[in-house]
Amino acid sequence: MGPEQWLLVLKWQVIAAVLMGIEYFIPVKLRRRVNKFVKRYFQVVQYRVDEDVADSTTKFRRELPRLIVFAILLVVVCGLWLVVKMIAGVSCVLAIALLVFAVIFIISGMGLVFGRVFDLSKVLGLAAPFRVLTIFLVSSHRGLIAAFGFICLLVSFCLQWSYIVA
Repeated sequence: MGPEQWLLVLKWQVIAAVLMGIEYFIPVKLRRRVNKFVKRYFQVVQYRVDEDVADSTTKFRRELPRLIVFAILLVVVCGLWLVVKMIAGVSCVLAIALLVFAVIFIISGMGLVFGRVFDLSKVLGLAAPFRVLTIFLVSSHRGLIAAFGFICLLVSFCLQWSYIVA
């Protein structure tokens, strides 16, 4: 690890220490008000994220029969192509017709498959870590500021580990 990498890790650790230390000097009454405000805010945000996840999974479930039909047709086309390749005196017209048939199905279905799978993975890939983070921040018994400090400490550990491994 170079000196600038050590300095970056040290900065994250200092920020973590300051955030976790500030929590001890904030009056309990102010801490409760801040935590109550943050809980309300994150509950609204979590509700919106949950709605997006539910909407995305509903769309995926609606398209699932079409995706299954596409997968079956793709397997059938691949199987037919293998049969055509295995039979020795097959005309060129049959092979070209089968290839055109296969290309039409692949082009028509791939957009649907990639679109739906990408939409679902995008929503779940962004929503799941955000949901875990907000649950951690809201349910931290030490308070929100200390929870942010702990997250900064985890980031510093990840950075240090990545620099050592690389």
